[in-house]
Amino acid sequence: MTQQVVTAEELLDLPDDGRSCELVNGELRATALGNFEHRRAAATIGCLISGHVGRNDVGGVLAAKTSVALSHSPDTARAPDAALGAWTPCTQQSRQIRRGDGAIAVQVLRAAAAGTPRTE
Repeated sequence: MTQQVVTAEELLDLPDDGRSCELVNGELRATALGNFEHRRAAATIGCLISGHVGRNDVGGVLAAKTSVALSHSPDTARAPDAALGAWTPCTQQSRQIRRGDGAIAVQVLRAAAAGTPRTE
């Protein structure tokens, strides 16, 4: 059975059913909630980025459930724990930070189990 390829625009138009999804090479992937340590690390990183933005007026900081488009055809759009994006009319209208918008995206990863290589 062939899976339907989803675009970044279609990802943004999905109804909010409480689950988080990312798009990897056109394939929807559910994302798990992080544990306490994950969320604490993400909050710390978001605060550091926010302080930099406040001191230098270089864009805006967004937190979880922000879509950051990384590649196209097939599309990959991740939902980092914290993101810094340059605010442009296109960014605000599309609700997505696009490649080339001057973005920094930070994803807190948990260590892989011993002997289990990371594939992404």
